[in-house]
Amino acid sequence: MTHHNLDTLALAYGQFLDHDLTQVVGSTLPNGGAITCCDSSNNVLDAKSLHPSCFPIIIPETDPFYSQYNVTCLNFARTAFGLPENCVLGPRTQINNLTPWVDASIVYGSNLETSNKLRAFTGGQLAHQTVSSGQILPPQNDICNNGSACLEGADSRVNQQPGLMATHITWLREHNRIAKELEKLNPTWSDEEIFQEARRIVIAEFQQVTYNEFLPLIIGSDLMKKYDLYPLESGFNEYYDPNLSPAIIQEFATAAFRLHTLIPGFIELRDSSMKVTRNTSLTKLYYNPSVFYEKPSVFQSIINGLLSQPVCPADNIITEAITNHLFPPGTHGSDEPWGFDLVSIDIQRGRDHGLAGYNEWREACGFKTAKNFSDLSEFFYPESLPLVEKLYKSVDDIDLVVGLNLEPRPEGQNVGPTAACIITETFRRLKFSDRFWFENAGQPSSFDLSQLNSIRNVTYARIHCDNNEIEFVQENAFLQPSDSNPRISCSQLSSKGVDLKLWKREALGTYGASLI
Repeated sequence: MTHHNLDTLALAYGQFLDHDLTQVVGSTLPNGGAITCCDSSNNVLDAKSLHPSCFPIIIPETDPFYSQYNVTCLNFARTAFGLPENCVLGPRTQINNLTPWVDASIVYGSNLETSNKLRAFTGGQLAHQTVSSGQILPPQNDICNNGSACLEGADSRVNQQPGLMATHITWLREHNRIAKELEKLNPTWSDEEIFQEARRIVIAEFQQVTYNEFLPLIIGSDLMKKYDLYPLESGFNEYYDPNLSPAIIQEFATAAFRLHTLIPGFIELRDSSMKVTRNTSLTKLYYNPSVFYEKPSVFQSIINGLLSQPVCPADNIITEAITNHLFPPGTHGSDEPWGFDLVSIDIQRGRDHGLAGYNEWREACGFKTAKNFSDLSEFFYPESLPLVEKLYKSVDDIDLVVGLNLEPRPEGQNVGPTAACIITETFRRLKFSDRFWFENAGQPSSFDLSQLNSIRNVTYARIHCDNNEIEFVQENAFLQPSDSNPRISCSQLSSKGVDLKLWKREALGTYGASLI
């Protein structure tokens, strides 16, 4: 297994998972408006006009791309800061706007107000609109690119690109499918009982897919086994640590889980035979949900494309679609031929958040550190060494996100050793600090053993078969079809879903009725 086996469904899922865990809160004006640090000519504002939270990305006039358009400033406002613990002065700390656990807040929201906004309040269903391809997220009042109504989800970033939107829609459909079945099995249940139980099952499925199928492809099976991250094959999990902090590690959110080298610069749509029917530049599809309003076969073609299009190699090369053309101004109604640079944003945000440097994190992970630039030959791609030495005065100055992207990936991993260390520790905390982890015993929300064993059968391939009207899928949906992972009929995956008949009973009682 190598990084070359991943398909773009894995990439979309990774972004979806990231959006379940973290969202920084940007600084704004007192009226909630955006802070502007660049003038209308795309030059940095004069010092008197700069807002205190401005931290613009200054572009040299000799830049080979932006100089064509006389752009010397990319807007960047610092992340809003939170109150320090015990109100003691210290380093600036940033706010995570979301609950940190793998809890499907990306589907249901991180607070009661958002959750209620997303509910239909009938039959336990989530709110949706029905188009020719079936249920999709409800429309916003805002108009997105290409004149289509933006989609409304639990997360404000839902419309960023089609793979992410399709993943949101898939989990919306999964909730509503489960809710519909629960209502049939238990006709006396109220809307609230159906919603909360369907939500509980979906959260368990999300945890199972994340830890059993997705995460091993990122950090490798050795680390999964070493830190007991795989879900159990049988029985209940007996280890829960109420003193373990679930707070997201800054370096995880801002650097290690930024899998941007994998992103291709285009999106493929494929028919049921996996023949490419449409190939569109990613830059044309930012904030563009129009494809989801087309005929039914288009949605299926999006899913088929995600299931078969390969990601880019996990190396130190990043597509221009997210460097020079990320969210171009044309996304919002103008026609500028340039956009933001995500790599520059990642570096700038790391400096804003005060991340420890690459060398310091190698030491924290127990790895050998670099004493000088020649030592980096053991850690980095060799072709990157001259440029690193040119850009940094000291090995201790190397930005974490830069160093992580320059580490070669070991066999079976899609990140280098230092990123794998940070990601592993994050998901270890998220699992063992979660009182509602789906395998835990002895909690009011615990599943019984038969239900738990049924949830362990769930695969992401089966979820797509159940909801997206596709006929064939490979058993490991995150890997491209191959001789070892062939496409099979959805009927052959009938045992890979939850047996909802195990939830047939008269009343749920009062457990699990609270969001937080």
